[in-house]
Amino acid sequence: MKDVSSRNFDSISPTAHIAAYLRSFYDTEGSYGKMLVDSAGSKKIFASLGGKSTEEEFALFLATRYEIISREIFKRGYKNILEIAGGLSARGLDSVQRDSDIVYIESDLPEVLEEKKRLVGIIASARMKGDRDFERNLLRYILRALNVMDTDALNVIVSLFPEGKIAVITEG
Repeated sequence: MKDVSSRNFDSISPTAHIAAYLRSFYDTEGSYGKMLVDSAGSKKIFASLGGKSTEEEFALFLATRYEIISREIFKRGYKNILEIAGGLSARGLDSVQRDSDIVYIESDLPEVLEEKKRLVGIIASARMKGDRDFERNLLRYILRALNVMDTDALNVIVSLFPEGKIAVITEG
């Protein structure tokens, strides 16, 4: 068994790139998934790992899981959503644009979030030219660094939500 105690888990792992790239095959029109994947270079990372043979099958699995989770959150009426280890998921961006009552907090490790902020900035600069709704909705999309083993930090993040039930998502 590998010793993981000395591994650095601060950057976006290849699996996050693979999941985002393959899920983007089934992104619905208007989703930010493809934009995140293109900006992050996830397709190139997937190709460098030798993937191809089960690309469509794996993509369908990831897209189905993503859509089922999203559908259940909306069907159950959650307005406060916390995604742990969000990686390159576009669910937060999609959610706040879809429903103006949603507060979406996406968490991950600091280095991962720095990359995500950069990518969201690319999308925002392209979209915000004259799109006041996009800009206003983006205020309810919060990126926060979090080590889920730090319960004090988790409690601080939870306290940022308005009153109401909270959906917690982690797909990793």
